[in-house]
Amino acid sequence: MLQDISLIVNRSAVLSMHGEICEFPSKTLYASKLKSHESVASHLLRDLPNTQEFVTKENEDIVKEVLGTPVVFFDTAGCEYYERLDGDGDEGSRCNENEATVVKTWTERLASKNPCPYSIARLNALLG
Repeated sequence: MLQDISLIVNRSAVLSMHGEICEFPSKTLYASKLKSHESVASHLLRDLPNTQEFVTKENEDIVKEVLGTPVVFFDTAGCEYYERLDGDGDEGSRCNENEATVVKTWTERLASKNPCPYSIARLNALLG
């Protein structure tokens, strides 16, 4: 994987990352040399074919937020989605199957309507 990233940095254009998403790793890891390719620098989910089919009167605001921003954070506070810890004590992996289901549902809906499902990426935050 590191070889692939260095190759991209040497080319100085990332072909699969929105400009706002690219900004953090560029500044922190690559001395601001990593740039998004112009073909994806401002690309949003709403730019993909058939995404307007998701918008209804009942869900218009949430769908526009999900489709119209480069990064979406789903706030599940207060939803009683509890983490499970696999391992000993505080060591080990944490998971929250309910939160994963929320993300999986959105990803499947978007991928089912688009001829290029690889245009969608899921990034998972890890507690460290």
